[in-house]
Amino acid sequence: MSELEMQAVALKVGSDVPFCLTGGTYKAEGTGEKLAKLNDFTWDNILVVKPDFSMSTKFVYSNTEPRHYNLHKNSKILDYINSNNFCSTAQSACNSLEKVVEIFHPEINKIKKMMIQKGAINSLMTGSGSAVYGLFADKLSLEEAYKNISSIYPQTFITKTINKGYQIIV
Repeated sequence: MSELEMQAVALKVGSDVPFCLTGGTYKAEGTGEKLAKLNDFTWDNILVVKPDFSMSTKFVYSNTEPRHYNLHKNSKILDYINSNNFCSTAQSACNSLEKVVEIFHPEINKIKKMMIQKGAINSLMTGSGSAVYGLFADKLSLEEAYKNISSIYPQTFITKTINKGYQIIV
């Protein structure tokens, strides 16, 4: 199956599935099916915390209003990504869906604040939730945050960005 054929099948599964196959850094438009390639954002020190609750993507989007979107902040991030200014990219990142989820689960904001207090440059909810990630400048502060936060939230993971979606190893 060619890459183009896989993308067509993936789109039938879900609008953001083609991105999962491709990986890397993209600007998504529409319902996530229109992808424009950007310079890859790379970061080695990321902490992900998954609290004990989940969110329905459909529920989050159906409760989101245009006034929740932070378009001004998001407009700058494309310039930062394309100029490989990763620190400004990390500082400028935002997730407009957090406002909706935090109404029902204030714990999202609590986790974000914990990460910032432990040294994260920025901390955001992933997509429509409920996981939260923090971007750390160095491994030492990342490991210290992991030690403290994982004692409260067992589903805490250290990770980094990758620029691939899937890879078939033969």
